[in-house]
Amino acid sequence: MRARRESYDVVIIGAGIGGLVCGNFLARKGLSVLICEQHTRPGGYVCGFRRKGFYFDGGVQSFSSSGLFFPILAKLGLLGETRFSRAYFRLTAPDVDVVVRSLEDVESSFLEAYPGAKEGLEKFFSLLGDLVEAMGNVVREPNPWVEEGLGRVTAALSLIPKIGSLRKFRLHRGERAADLMRRYIEDERPRRLLSSLGYPNSSVAAYAGM
Repeated sequence: MRARRESYDVVIIGAGIGGLVCGNFLARKGLSVLICEQHTRPGGYVCGFRRKGFYFDGGVQSFSSSGLFFPILAKLGLLGETRFSRAYFRLTAPDVDVVVRSLEDVESSFLEAYPGAKEGLEKFFSLLGDLVEAMGNVVREPNPWVEEGLGRVTAALSLIPKIGSLRKFRLHRGERAADLMRRYIEDERPRRLLSSLGYPNSSVAAYAGM
């Protein structure tokens, strides 16, 4: 362990992912950095703990790169240090039991479980599919904020043809996903289940991204 300094260029409160990433980049720029954490281990919401032989996630159970995470690891020289596995969730309820591998899988399961709501569900999933595709077109591209210099310009230019697809979200600005469901789906049972897949009061854009 290095001896403590009398002063630091930067002090970061919290050793979550944000604090750790910022601290690493600042240190690579030659600054002296102190990261303070109240917990016994770093990681914030992406750490976990064990109780009586069981492992529990501290918060986040999965995440996507969104054009950010893996490029950041690569720049920090950490991309090959950890093995990542594709995570699939299982949605289990009295009427529905589906492993969430794709939006199509979820739609098929809901149509089978709630045939009386078929028309509304098809309209909802059709609209949601368009929004998910629009969001995916953008987040799959390299994020300009991870790059520097000419690399940032190149990444920004590659996004320009994709950004137009986000105009679809203008029609839903300020609208919650729950409101969108209520517009198309009369049956409360599928609405309640679909709402559980995101955060309460998620915006339409956040829900599509999730």
